[in-house]
Amino acid sequence: MKKISVLALIVLAVSFAACKKKGVSDEVLETRYLQYRANAYKEKELNKKDNWLATLEKGEAVGLLEEFDGIDNNGKPAKIAKIKLSDDSVGYTKSAWLVKKVYAIFQKDVKVFNRNNEGSGLIGKAAMGSIAAMTEEKGGWIKAYVILENGKTREGWLKDGFSDSTDHVTDAVAFEKGSALYASSDAKSKEDGETILKELASKASFLSSAASDKLGLAGKAADSSDEGWQETTETTESAE
Repeated sequence: MKKISVLALIVLAVSFAACKKKGVSDEVLETRYLQYRANAYKEKELNKKDNWLATLEKGEAVGLLEEFDGIDNNGKPAKIAKIKLSDDSVGYTKSAWLVKKVYAIFQKDVKVFNRNNEGSGLIGKAAMGSIAAMTEEKGGWIKAYVILENGKTREGWLKDGFSDSTDHVTDAVAFEKGSALYASSDAKSKEDGETILKELASKASFLSSAASDKLGLAGKAADSSDEGWQETTETTESAE
């Protein structure tokens, strides 16, 4: 009887240790953000068939549970992140698709440098309303992937002109998405983009004028009465 009790205690201790060890991977280590729109998968081998879990939007926050070497969606070796979504579902994605933080470029003429000093050489200027996906932070500067005014995405260092305000980031994500869809040759995509941009144009946002310019509404608004402009914008449906 005593032997059985001792054996039972050993089994319980081993089970508890196993559960505790397993629980380590379910603890959120830090928050990460999507560098761009990407998928989350149900299994850690991302290239498995019928493995899709969810589509994550650019700038969306997820909880990082752990990282390890694995196989990406193209069947190639890659660093894989186990993540927790906002609805508490758990999945897997490529670590390279995640960044430490996202900012909105809320000013014009924001300079992007090669290194975190102004004498390091200018890469270009960040497009206002774009998202800066931060990979590093040092001495008041951030290193981030950002869309330049010429439309190219580059990684560089920024000193100012960026904001982590939820409203700014949300509007910048919408502006990027709406602009891309509106430029599409597909009629449905163009219509969806127009809806998003009209939503931005009608609200109190730092991007309202930029959204109006994209739609070619700036001149029309100036020529029409304020009342007429309000009638145009208030009938806009909310963006997705």
